Amino acid sequence: MVKYKNNYYFLGGTVWVYLLIKHAGIRYLLPDFMAYHLTDLLFIPLQLYSCLWITRILKRDRELLIPLRLILFVTVSMSILFEWYLPHYGRGTADLVDVLMYFTGGTIFYFAQRVL
Repeated sequence: MVKYKNNYYFLGGTVWVYLLIKHAGIRYLLPDFMAYHLTDLLFIPLQLYSCLWITRILKRDRELLIPLRLILFVTVSMSILFEWYLPHYGRGTADLVDVLMYFTGGTIFYFAQRVL
């Protein structure tokens, strides 16, 4: 049960930081890198961790891990969607640093999922 309690703190804390930066207007008080790229760094790990957490509960398997190929698929898909498709056909701006942040977040998640 202690391991799941740590997961709640990790997920809750990360979501709190993400929402605080993205929607609370605190981005104007932060350095540019943190204000504009920290949310991109947290996005992939938050998304994958939420999926992993729910899947572990449903399958009742605490040792379940997301394979590297699925992490890469999600990271590439989100990069294409948010940094190519939406800026060209919708709303948003394309930024290669955001793509780098997505891949960095995916890499962090790959190594951190064994601990979580």
